[in-house]
Amino acid sequence: MIYNQGIPRIQNHMRFVVLSGLTVFLNSCLPLSEEPTQTAMNWQISYERISTQGSANVVSIQNIGPESASFILKWNGVDMSSMDGLLEVISQYAPQEPTPHIQAWRFVHDFSQHYSPLTEREWLHEPVLFFNSAGFGICDDLAELLYHVWTAMGYEARIWSLNGHIVPEVFAQGKWQLLDPDFGTYYLNDGGEIASVNEIAQDPSLIFNPRLVLDSYLSSAYSPGVAALYASTGDNRFCSSNGRLSVKCDPISRSRNGGFFQIPGQSTLELPHQSEGYLTYDPDVVEIPDFKIAILKIAPGVSGRINIPLIPVSATGSGTVRTSRGNFVVGARLDQYFAERTGYNPSLWVDAGDEGMEITFSLNPRIFNTEDFAGLILQSDRPDLLNVSDNLGSLMMTSVEFVVD
Repeated sequence: MIYNQGIPRIQNHMRFVVLSGLTVFLNSCLPLSEEPTQTAMNWQISYERISTQGSANVVSIQNIGPESASFILKWNGVDMSSMDGLLEVISQYAPQEPTPHIQAWRFVHDFSQHYSPLTEREWLHEPVLFFNSAGFGICDDLAELLYHVWTAMGYEARIWSLNGHIVPEVFAQGKWQLLDPDFGTYYLNDGGEIASVNEIAQDPSLIFNPRLVLDSYLSSAYSPGVAALYASTGDNRFCSSNGRLSVKCDPISRSRNGGFFQIPGQSTLELPHQSEGYLTYDPDVVEIPDFKIAILKIAPGVSGRINIPLIPVSATGSGTVRTSRGNFVVGARLDQYFAERTGYNPSLWVDAGDEGMEITFSLNPRIFNTEDFAGLILQSDRPDLLNVSDNLGSLMMTSVEFVVD
């Protein structure tokens, strides 16, 4: 069975709660520099949904001040701003699975969609960026993501190319185990253990005559054709995390400025909006039917550096958006941007014209869903500049903490 339990909500543990006299404390905070360098995010503000009426929750985070404000966003109380945060989410996901490495496989499968990726560049495989923003790819993308998650958990892992399919393998419980996040399955050997790639190559019937059948959205997962990819060992190749007897796999591509948001004054970040179409760098691929977006609305005449740890999709309005590789064309879709970009940097410089500007970013609908939305937490250096609301009027500030690390 494939379980879809949603992301577990992490409870907020109060250490210093301030519900009155807030201005006295907040005015002592220093304004953030224009450089996108993360400062101490010592203030933590919690918002909870107080009404369950209605089906949509678009949350608006407005910077009402003249200068930039930075924050870490915890959707439904879950911190997905770093690899440590992601691993904490995975450790609480799918508790019915017997081991952490299988929990990780389940998470990668359940929180991704099978579609042609935005780009073939390595930066898409940074797990935090992928699971927050993209959320879709094919076998090689999901294999590399699971590989990075496993190695971050301390496992030895490797990635196999089978000349037609790519899968990850992990060394756990004293043996190599293949767990396919794209097909959503694994195969058992005759001893009831999760089989390795080499075990399947020696006995392809482990696939087309499976000892256990898991629900999979791809019927080919148990087909003779897939079994033949494993059995044709002459073209099977792998890279590994330690590089012994193989090529060492590419290291994880990390963002320089982390998972914090920085938005300029008089700007509003709205999320998640539903969108009917989607951008892909491949014009022959059908558009993804299920995805969400975040929209950064910038007031006319506002300029400054922003840091949004999401993948930009489009920019509309007037003005310019600059990156280290040049300017966006405001009003154009960013197909070429995805095709050519060799690295990922969440920092942009914006100059909004007389019409103002809106920049749209991709959101993974499996993470930023509203079906079980209960609230959010902002961790910020300037909470006095931030005004949070939703379209149903059902969000209420429940606490403000000064958190000393």
